[in-house]
Amino acid sequence: MAAAPRRGQQSTAALPGGRWRAYARAPVARTTAPNISRPARWGPLLLALFGVGLLPMVLSAPLDWLTGNGHLVEISLLVGVGAIAYPYLARRFGGTQPASLRWLLLFSGALVVLVLTTGIFGGSTDEPFTTTRYAGLILAGKNPYTTQLVFNYTQCSGPTQGALVACASYTSRSYFVYLPLLPFLAIPLIPYQVTTSLCWVAALYLVRNRPWALLVIGSPYPALLAANGYNDFPGVLLLVLAFVTLTGPPRKIAEWVALGTKQFANLFVAGYYLWRRDIRNFAVTVGVSVLWLLPFLLVGPKAVVCTAGLHRNPDCSGGSTLDVLTHVNYWFWALLVLALFPVVVPKLLAAGRGVRQKLLHR
Repeated sequence: MAAAPRRGQQSTAALPGGRWRAYARAPVARTTAPNISRPARWGPLLLALFGVGLLPMVLSAPLDWLTGNGHLVEISLLVGVGAIAYPYLARRFGGTQPASLRWLLLFSGALVVLVLTTGIFGGSTDEPFTTTRYAGLILAGKNPYTTQLVFNYTQCSGPTQGALVACASYTSRSYFVYLPLLPFLAIPLIPYQVTTSLCWVAALYLVRNRPWALLVIGSPYPALLAANGYNDFPGVLLLVLAFVTLTGPPRKIAEWVALGTKQFANLFVAGYYLWRRDIRNFAVTVGVSVLWLLPFLLVGPKAVVCTAGLHRNPDCSGGSTLDVLTHVNYWFWALLVLALFPVVVPKLLAAGRGVRQKLLHR
């Protein structure tokens, strides 16, 4: 008879098949959120909570219009606070219970379908139209960090003034500000919004045995981001593969590929190794990140630093690095940390209490 798992050790007996047994050995499998949720019995209550979580994102567009586009940072902060607070609020009302999670995923899935099929609550970013076009520049031998991408596109969004959904034509003039692998991580011949939504669904499947992570990633805010086509999700899926599912060489491959997508993935991995005081892997992370950019650094280092590093034009003119505070999708990376490493918040709070006690006893 197999020995019972020690206290605090995850059993692999209930895992669906031997090929999934590696799940229990993933690097962060030991970090679990405290179970303080209450049993949930009513779908209407969960639907109301879902609406509360949806409000900040839904209200961001009307608030932007009402304030004359002058309070983008405040609106982004509103979205961020709402997105981070929602899973903790939902957990207090039983959000991590199996029945609650089924309702949550049903609502979030319906929301994604609504956005993809009607355009309602959609159209909040141009990333579905710009991201993959940069792949053409790279394949043509052009430097995307110095070549401006100019094209016209039509986008539908809503609700707007006087209409549930309205479509309009826009002209995009932009420089590439990500890492060079991101434009290639898309499914050909389908809208980019479908690619990002499928990445979101796949990430949910990979964390299906982690109720807290399922609650965080399956909440309305990430669902709306995925349905709108924000290009964070290919990198997010790779990080979930690396830090939840895979082990050994496949894990490192997923991790290193993620380092070629979006800068937040690099910060995520580097921060993880710094947290663990693993200087060797931290150095490897920095080295792989530089390697992804090396061909472009050799031909135009200033452009890479100004665009990918400072979020400005290739000559470092125009814009502001602080513009990142106006992007409502960047808060999702904080949620990803909370989802995969829920122990971070208690440890930070404990560290804060320790510092406070030292200051009081001086």
